[in-house]
Amino acid sequence: MIKAFAISLVAIILCFGFMDALWLGVIATDIYQQEMQGMLRSSYPVWPWLTFYLIYASSIAILAVQPSFRALMQENSGTKSIMLVASRGFILGLAAYGAYNLTNYAILQNWSLKISLIDWAWGCIITSCSAAFAAFSVKTFSIISSRS
Repeated sequence: MIKAFAISLVAIILCFGFMDALWLGVIATDIYQQEMQGMLRSSYPVWPWLTFYLIYASSIAILAVQPSFRALMQENSGTKSIMLVASRGFILGLAAYGAYNLTNYAILQNWSLKISLIDWAWGCIITSCSAAFAAFSVKTFSIISSRS
Protein backbone atom coordinates (compact mmCIF):
# COMPACT_ATOMS: atom_id res chain seq x y z
CA MET A 1 0.00 0.00 0.00
CA ILE A 2 2.95 2.34 0.55
CA LYS A 3 3.97 1.85 -3.08
CA ALA A 4 0.43 2.66 -4.23
CA PHE A 5 0.41 5.79 -2.07
CA ALA A 6 3.78 6.92 -3.49
CA ILE A 7 2.59 6.30 -7.06
CA SER A 8 -0.63 8.21 -6.44
CA LEU A 9 1.20 11.13 -4.80
CA VAL A 10 3.67 11.48 -7.69
CA ALA A 11 0.84 11.19 -10.25
CA ILE A 12 -1.21 13.86 -8.46
CA ILE A 13 1.73 16.27 -8.23
CA LEU A 14 2.53 15.79 -11.94
CA CYS A 15 -1.07 16.12 -13.11
CA PHE A 16 -1.99 18.97 -10.77
CA GLY A 17 1.22 20.86 -11.52
CA PHE A 18 0.83 20.51 -15.29
CA MET A 19 -2.86 21.43 -15.31
CA ASP A 20 -2.45 24.36 -12.92
CA ALA A 21 0.54 25.74 -14.87
CA LEU A 22 -1.50 25.53 -18.08
CA TRP A 23 -4.55 27.09 -16.41
CA LEU A 24 -2.80 29.91 -14.56
CA GLY A 25 -0.05 30.50 -17.12
CA VAL A 26 -2.01 30.30 -20.38
CA ILE A 27 -5.76 29.72 -20.28
CA ALA A 28 -7.02 31.92 -17.43
CA THR A 29 -4.19 34.44 -17.02
CA ASP A 30 -6.19 37.34 -18.45
CA ILE A 31 -9.30 36.54 -16.37
CA TYR A 32 -7.34 36.44 -13.12
CA GLN A 33 -5.35 39.59 -14.03
CA GLN A 34 -8.54 41.47 -14.89
CA GLU A 35 -10.64 40.31 -11.95
CA MET A 36 -7.90 40.65 -9.34
CA GLN A 37 -6.48 43.94 -10.54
CA GLY A 38 -4.54 45.64 -7.77
CA MET A 39 -4.56 42.52 -5.58
CA LEU A 40 -1.79 40.53 -7.29
CA ARG A 41 1.90 40.72 -6.46
CA SER A 42 4.41 41.49 -9.19
CA SER A 43 6.35 38.35 -8.18
CA TYR A 44 5.16 35.37 -6.19
CA PRO A 45 7.00 33.73 -3.28
CA VAL A 46 7.51 30.02 -3.94
CA TRP A 47 6.96 28.53 -0.48
CA PRO A 48 3.18 29.21 -0.14
CA TRP A 49 2.17 27.54 -3.39
CA LEU A 50 4.71 24.74 -2.94
CA THR A 51 3.34 24.10 0.56
CA PHE A 52 -0.23 24.12 -0.76
CA TYR A 53 0.64 21.66 -3.57
CA LEU A 54 2.24 19.19 -1.15
CA ILE A 55 -0.55 19.39 1.43
CA TYR A 56 -3.34 19.28 -1.17
CA ALA A 57 -1.72 16.45 -3.18
CA SER A 58 -1.42 14.41 0.04
CA SER A 59 -5.06 15.18 0.87
CA ILE A 60 -6.22 14.02 -2.57
CA ALA A 61 -4.18 10.82 -2.23
CA ILE A 62 -5.50 10.07 1.26
CA LEU A 63 -9.14 11.14 0.88
CA ALA A 64 -9.92 10.38 -2.78
CA VAL A 65 -7.52 7.67 -3.97
CA GLN A 66 -6.46 5.56 -0.98
CA PRO A 67 -9.97 4.25 -0.15
CA SER A 68 -9.94 2.50 -3.56
CA PHE A 69 -6.40 1.05 -3.51
CA ARG A 70 -7.60 -2.56 -3.18
CA ALA A 71 -10.12 -2.23 -6.02
CA LEU A 72 -7.61 -0.44 -8.26
CA MET A 73 -5.09 -3.25 -7.82
CA GLN A 74 -7.51 -5.88 -9.13
CA GLU A 75 -7.09 -6.48 -12.86
CA ASN A 76 -10.81 -6.89 -13.50
CA SER A 77 -11.99 -3.71 -11.72
CA GLY A 78 -12.43 -1.80 -14.99
CA THR A 79 -13.04 1.94 -15.00
CA LYS A 80 -15.68 1.88 -12.25
CA SER A 81 -13.11 2.32 -9.47
CA ILE A 82 -11.36 5.14 -11.38
CA MET A 83 -14.69 6.95 -11.79
CA LEU A 84 -15.39 6.55 -8.07
CA VAL A 85 -11.99 8.10 -7.27
CA ALA A 86 -12.69 10.94 -9.72
CA SER A 87 -16.04 11.56 -7.98
CA ARG A 88 -14.34 11.71 -4.60
CA GLY A 89 -11.81 14.14 -6.06
CA PHE A 90 -14.61 16.32 -7.37
CA ILE A 91 -16.25 16.44 -3.94
CA LEU A 92 -12.92 17.27 -2.29
CA GLY A 93 -12.35 20.07 -4.82
CA LEU A 94 -15.88 21.33 -4.20
CA ALA A 95 -15.20 21.56 -0.47
CA ALA A 96 -11.61 22.88 -0.57
CA TYR A 97 -11.96 25.44 -3.34
CA GLY A 98 -15.45 26.32 -2.13
CA ALA A 99 -14.12 27.14 1.34
CA TYR A 100 -11.39 29.33 -0.17
CA ASN A 101 -13.53 31.15 -2.71
CA LEU A 102 -16.65 31.62 -0.60
CA THR A 103 -14.59 32.89 2.32
CA ASN A 104 -12.73 35.34 0.08
CA TYR A 105 -15.99 36.53 -1.45
CA ALA A 106 -17.56 36.97 1.98
CA ILE A 107 -14.72 38.94 3.60
CA LEU A 108 -12.63 40.62 0.87
CA GLN A 109 -14.14 43.82 -0.46
CA ASN A 110 -12.74 43.62 -4.00
CA TRP A 111 -13.06 39.87 -4.48
CA SER A 112 -15.45 39.23 -7.38
CA LEU A 113 -18.17 36.61 -7.56
CA LYS A 114 -17.04 35.88 -11.13
CA ILE A 115 -13.53 34.84 -10.09
CA SER A 116 -14.97 32.87 -7.16
CA LEU A 117 -17.21 30.80 -9.44
CA ILE A 118 -14.52 30.29 -12.09
CA ASP A 119 -11.89 29.29 -9.56
CA TRP A 120 -14.32 27.07 -7.66
CA ALA A 121 -15.25 25.20 -10.85
CA TRP A 122 -11.56 24.91 -11.72
CA GLY A 123 -10.83 23.44 -8.30
CA CYS A 124 -13.44 20.74 -8.82
CA ILE A 125 -12.08 19.88 -12.28
CA ILE A 126 -8.38 19.83 -11.39
CA THR A 127 -8.91 17.84 -8.20
CA SER A 128 -11.11 15.29 -9.97
CA CYS A 129 -8.66 14.90 -12.88
CA SER A 130 -5.66 14.61 -10.56
CA ALA A 131 -7.39 11.94 -8.47
CA ALA A 132 -8.44 10.03 -11.60
CA PHE A 133 -4.90 10.19 -13.01
CA ALA A 134 -3.55 8.88 -9.72
CA ALA A 135 -6.07 6.03 -9.76
CA PHE A 136 -5.17 5.20 -13.37
CA SER A 137 -1.47 5.26 -12.45
CA VAL A 138 -1.93 2.94 -9.46
CA LYS A 139 -4.00 0.56 -11.59
CA THR A 140 -1.46 0.61 -14.45
CA PHE A 141 1.55 0.02 -12.20
CA SER A 142 -0.33 -2.77 -10.44
CA ILE A 143 -1.06 -4.53 -13.75
CA ILE A 144 2.53 -4.12 -14.92
CA SER A 145 3.86 -5.45 -11.59
CA SER A 146 1.58 -8.48 -11.64
CA ARG A 147 2.72 -9.47 -15.15
CA SER A 148 6.43 -9.27 -14.47
